[in-house]
Amino acid sequence: RGVIRAAGLWSLAVALLFSLSYWLAGDAIVSLLTDQQAIRETAARFLPYVVILPIASFAGFLLDGVFIGALRTRELRNSMFLSTVVFLGTAYFLQASLGNHGLWIAMIAFMLFRAGALGSYLGRILRA
Repeated sequence: RGVIRAAGLWSLAVALLFSLSYWLAGDAIVSLLTDQQAIRETAARFLPYVVILPIASFAGFLLDGVFIGALRTRELRNSMFLSTVVFLGTAYFLQASLGNHGLWIAMIAFMLFRAGALGSYLGRILRA
């Protein structure tokens, strides 16, 4: 429990650092990657999702490591299956009305649901 908690705090700190970096320097990062103004403008519309993504996804990636280390592949498979269903359903409904914003929201929902699904299985590992 202590190791998972410590890893979680470090993961959160790094996620916040990346999010802060993208928030403060996102436009500059995009400018380093392209000089095409149309691409820069398009990327700027989606930068808020890039800022949110590290915070939304760190817990799922942390728990991936916990479950892989514990050799609990059944739980990994099940959580990925359910998360994929959530992603596909969310993307189907939101992409039609929101375009790429809907896809980004679906991706964030996928990451959050994956963390929640793995978190719901965590007690099995801690009891073992």
